[in-house]
Amino acid sequence: MLNLSLQMSEKNVESSGTKSAPVIVQSEVVFNARITLNESNYDVWSQLMEMHIAEREKPSYIRGKDHQPAESEDVYEKWYAENQKAKRWLLMSMAPEIMKRYLRLPIAREIWNALSKAFYDGSDELQVFALNQKAFTAKQNGKSLSEYYEELVEIFHELDHRDTMVMKDPDDVITYKKSIERLRVHIFLAGLDEEFDQVRGEILRKELVPGLEECHALIKREATGHTKDRCYELVGYPEWWDHSRALKKRNPKNISNVAEANIGGNAFGKGLALIATADTCGKALHISAPVSNITWIIDSGAIDHMVFDSRQITNIGPSSQKSISIANGNETPITEEGSLSLANNLNLDSVLLVPSLSYNLLSVSQLTKTLSCVAIF
Repeated sequence: MLNLSLQMSEKNVESSGTKSAPVIVQSEVVFNARITLNESNYDVWSQLMEMHIAEREKPSYIRGKDHQPAESEDVYEKWYAENQKAKRWLLMSMAPEIMKRYLRLPIAREIWNALSKAFYDGSDELQVFALNQKAFTAKQNGKSLSEYYEELVEIFHELDHRDTMVMKDPDDVITYKKSIERLRVHIFLAGLDEEFDQVRGEILRKELVPGLEECHALIKREATGHTKDRCYELVGYPEWWDHSRALKKRNPKNISNVAEANIGGNAFGKGLALIATADTCGKALHISAPVSNITWIIDSGAIDHMVFDSRQITNIGPSSQKSISIANGNETPITEEGSLSLANNLNLDSVLLVPSLSYNLLSVSQLTKTLSCVAIF
């Protein structure tokens, strides 16, 4: 690339009174690839070098198929000068110990091809194996979602660069790409931290699992509004959790919008006491101890009791209801219904089996009917 600078004469007007002609000075911009080839960075170095050389409109000197012209030809001198320039760019971007190996090669293209053979020939199974191993064992492990995702994407790009699969049929190409995309979605989801277990399950239960970028977007939206206190609203609060701190942070004017019920094994036989402030309709009311070792959410908005595992219910039979609407507005199927013994003196009938749920729902309205009690909100 040439930098053209116009330098005007210090005298704008000669003695004749006419303006002097500008003097055009040409100087070459110093080539700086900002990376030096060493024994471990050839792949990145070669891509950056190719971009820099292409920017200077000399890619044919490293990748072209034209032969060296004879010295007797008129174009030889120009070719020789340009070849030396490309050769210098390559050599000056290498570590000294590497440069010595290729200094005597006369043509830039020969240097480029020799480096390709020495460092990477496009079918190195060891590198592909190492990249696949790195992808399959990748874990978020407390890192930010963006950092974890970017690490995986970098690995996937390297694998794409080394993919030697050749297909002629367009349909086969599409099928192959979909298969790779599906595998990478599974890798990404499998490495997420436990706090994303629920949204991961929701994604995998979709009829059409989204692509990698869309999955990342879904998880990112969850992470943006997904703090630990919100997560525990779904799975139950641990004993050490400070409820007042979390509620004050989210709603300083009304610090009690979730009711907590301490439910023991005999409490159901005596009745149900739910204590909460106003404006809790439709919210989950949480138990501080598991019921029959299964996670339940006491739901004031649910019309029916629901479980996700058929092993929890007996007297299973077909249900008159076919589906229910879940929080995101989607319809999810009801497969069967049955009975459930929740405590010594508490049996629940017409419990719906909804396999797509991640937890059990205890309907406040149904429970108050069974126990002949009142839930105060």
